[in-house]
Amino acid sequence: MTHLQPRSWRIHPLYLFALSMMLVLVACDQRSSQAENQAVEAIKLIVTEPGNTSKLDELSHGRAASIVESIQNDLPSKIAVEYIQARQQQGIRSRFEASTLKTDDPLKKHIVVNIIQGQPSPPKDYQSHFLVLLQREFNQDWFVTGISLHAHTSGLYTEPDESNNKTHITFPPPSNSIPDSPAP
Repeated sequence: MTHLQPRSWRIHPLYLFALSMMLVLVACDQRSSQAENQAVEAIKLIVTEPGNTSKLDELSHGRAASIVESIQNDLPSKIAVEYIQARQQQGIRSRFEASTLKTDDPLKKHIVVNIIQGQPSPPKDYQSHFLVLLQREFNQDWFVTGISLHAHTSGLYTEPDESNNKTHITFPPPSNSIPDSPAP
């Protein structure tokens, strides 16, 4: 009869490494913020459901008409949106990714929404980048104040063309009253 000897407990260094990596991943939570989610939702609405202005109105607190009009009046933005819509009609899927630009004002966010179409690896994809301006209300809700083309890939095999960057406009809240006559 053999006697079983108690096994000494040793923690393998590989297990410690795996556990520490899991803790790092949990600590560096990469989930999108509420503002990033709203920015992506606004761009998705403009690209995939251009007629759904009621949802865009909710996200922008009544500024949907101004936002859509500004995109239609800005030729690079209009062309980018129409090109993405045409590719979607051909069955090319779109992925939407958001990243927040650093701002000094905690009540405002500038979020770049990347629309990626085609295969995930270049040079077989097409990207457009829209800048979405958001502002925080007192009740902590974010709302869209402006959208414009940030940078636009001019071809399928090139890097983003930064020459399209421009001064981005924010839209005033809609007026509830219409004056009877113009101001003098």
